[in-house]
Amino acid sequence: MRREQVIEVLKDALLPLGWVNAAWLGGSDAFGRADELSDVDLQVDVDDGHVAATFGAVEAALAAASPIVARLVMPMPTWHGHAQRFYRLRDTAETCAVDVVVFERSDPRRYYNQPERHGRPLVLFDRAGVVRPVPLDQAELAATLARAVAGIRQRLPFTLPQVAKDIRRGDALAALASYHRYLLAPLVELCRVRHAPARHDFGTRYTRDDLPGDVQATLVELSFVADLDDLAAKADRAGRLLRDLLEELG
Repeated sequence: MRREQVIEVLKDALLPLGWVNAAWLGGSDAFGRADELSDVDLQVDVDDGHVAATFGAVEAALAAASPIVARLVMPMPTWHGHAQRFYRLRDTAETCAVDVVVFERSDPRRYYNQPERHGRPLVLFDRAGVVRPVPLDQAELAATLARAVAGIRQRLPFTLPQVAKDIRRGDALAALASYHRYLLAPLVELCRVRHAPARHDFGTRYTRDDLPGDVQATLVELSFVADLDDLAAKADRAGRLLRDLLEELG
């Protein structure tokens, strides 16, 4: 099955259900970047008390189209507070998971799809007019970014020596882990604060789209090391870049 067929199966299953107010796609579809490797990121708005019934309808429709070979129910509360399940189908590409989030109508947290962060949802149907962009609170974002930068700055005197310590001890595996955790991860975050502030906390996902080409190329180059000597040199360079960004960001 192609992912477009999966989407049609889901739409056809949900549209007749009176308690389903709207269904839309997020993820790569919301940015116009979907391909055959993309997941199907389905979001559904339902009347209160119909979460289980909605997942039941989704699973029945998927199973009728292709056997479900893997099912992951996220424990509640999820990080976003809404019920979420993942499915893998036998007859789709292994890379194409079905990710379903169900929002209850009265939950004030039901929309987190600010265009700056999550793109513009691809609406399958919306009979209640509930799929609306949520403006990004710029003051809140500025405060969040300031806390993120301050946290990196405060941790740096403790994290940088850990990388150097593991390198000097010749513990290659520990040094590599420390390097990625304590140098590259904050470096990526600061690059995002500088160039893609609305998505500062997206880690390495979508950097190819969010960051300038030269910045992306530098991060890729720093991410791959040949040996401890190469790691030591790149750790030194990453540390300098980290300090420069901290100085620039104030």
